[in-house]
Amino acid sequence: MKLLTTILCIGMFLATNCRAERYEFALTHMPPFAIKRDNGPQGIIVDLVQDVFHEMGQEVHFNFYPWARALQYLKSGRVHALAPLFESEERHQYAWFLGDGIFDMKLQFFKLAGNPIRASTLEEARPYRIVKIGKTYMGTHFSDFERRKMLHLEHVNNTLSGVKVLTSERVDLFASVKEIVEFNAAIAGLHDKISEAGDPFDTVKAFVGFSKSMVSKEFVERFNKIVVRMRDDGHLDEIFNRYSGK
Repeated sequence: MKLLTTILCIGMFLATNCRAERYEFALTHMPPFAIKRDNGPQGIIVDLVQDVFHEMGQEVHFNFYPWARALQYLKSGRVHALAPLFESEERHQYAWFLGDGIFDMKLQFFKLAGNPIRASTLEEARPYRIVKIGKTYMGTHFSDFERRKMLHLEHVNNTLSGVKVLTSERVDLFASVKEIVEFNAAIAGLHDKISEAGDPFDTVKAFVGFSKSMVSKEFVERFNKIVVRMRDDGHLDEIFNRYSGK
């Protein structure tokens, strides 16, 4: 009887201590990377994180917030992670940025389909009227050009508005993330109305920013190791293809 009791106690102890921890994950509605829908969160980042956490034996719960609040929750340790997050010196104070991130985001100029103009660099884009989304980060070079007022810029509140401003010929170019524009244009039935104006003018590395106060460096290293393997074996490409706007 004593042996049976001991075995039961050990079993209960192991079950309690091996139980998967639930990680709170902050997102901002950013199709196709994070999509807030009535039947649950979807998107490239959602699928990737769920697959990695499943392999790690951990539970993840997604919450959508406005961007400024999501970032504040990460800084204060109210959530375990936020994505996509771009690296900066200030953010290193409260978030882990390890490895090469989860993927690169291509920053692209789009034009009206049939328009002969080309712009693969910021210099090539200087003569044209450009629209971008509010304070969206478009890379260090774009930020420098913007700060020095070297671009003719207009601003909109969201991606679909940018596409509509472009298709109405009020501007010549729309600067944004390639996958975001293609996905939203396809959903709106406007994909054939726009085209790439050239090669991407820049790329930025997107990270899952894990809170230094909530998550250990070792956990992030394990997470990144699985992401690298999924990138190498084609699983990440498969996830991207699920949300292709083409």
